Amino acid sequence: MFIKNGKWEWPIAKKIADVYRKHGLLKCILYIILIILGVKIVIINGIIFLLNLTPWFDIQFAPILRSVGLIG
Repeated sequence: MFIKNGKWEWPIAKKIADVYRKHGLLKCILYIILIILGVKIVIINGIIFLLNLTPWFDIQFAPILRSVGLIG
């Protein structure tokens, strides 16, 4: 999947490099933050939601925001 002709091929890394070449460092950093937040929101929160559907788990959403006091 990620190996082509004996070389590693990472589609996300190539996309980040393309964004850096076309738009510069600032937009590249924002793009990386968007990727990280998207992974966190979709995958990690999805897993927490699915685990909370079972009777054995009671995982809180956003524990850091609760400890800082931003959400109740």
